[in-house]
Amino acid sequence: IDAEVPIVATAAHEASVDVLELAGCDHVLRLGDLLGQAIARRVLTRSGSAQVVGEFGALLLAEASAAHTDLVGKSLRESELRRKVNVTVVGLWERGKYQAADPDTVIGPKTVLILAGSAEQLAAYDREYARGEDTESPVVIVGGGRVGRAAGARLREAGVPYKIIEQRPERIHADTHYVLGDAAELEVLEQAGFRKASAVLVTTSDDDVNVYITLYCRRLQPDIQIISRANLDRNVSTLHRAGADAVLSYASL
Repeated sequence: IDAEVPIVATAAHEASVDVLELAGCDHVLRLGDLLGQAIARRVLTRSGSAQVVGEFGALLLAEASAAHTDLVGKSLRESELRRKVNVTVVGLWERGKYQAADPDTVIGPKTVLILAGSAEQLAAYDREYARGEDTESPVVIVGGGRVGRAAGARLREAGVPYKIIEQRPERIHADTHYVLGDAAELEVLEQAGFRKASAVLVTTSDDDVNVYITLYCRRLQPDIQIISRANLDRNVSTLHRAGADAVLSYASL
């Protein structure tokens, strides 16, 4: 009908991307990959460093956790981020929900800031607030589907060790990153390095399983970082009550 109007589609499988582009799609989004990368970024931002999530020419958008910085408890006006490092806070994530930023918005201990600025400005933010990344403690990923594999790939790029726990043998790849078994069994969690892990990413497509695993891991390790996936928006608050530090979903993404 129209050769110029942009067409955007979603795809579940990598093989579908080429087919959709040949059919005329200008952009094909693989939501599983995007969600997995977003979940992994929540681990990488715990150092306080800005993680780039998008760009518009020279303008970069990045996420940065405010936890353990002197920003916590201050309003954006009081933080003086524009004066100190010349970045703009355009929004923030608070317990899995996005909200626009205004000068009176108060930064909490679980707030993830969304920053806009140049590469130099984000580097200045890192020099002021980043604490250095923990690339030695392993991360346990529960679920070896598209989201879990994408999260693992992002951690691998960052040099962070990880293990993926998966029940289905056909999803187990021939490398050292996979553990076959049920994450509800303590022996399987320990085989994946749970006792030494700094974070657990719960990525299955079953919210009941995600709630249970989140609750179980929080009881076992009260101080561990837990990032959970929600498949239905109504389960976001339940996952937070179960002990998740952050909850992400296709809808929030």
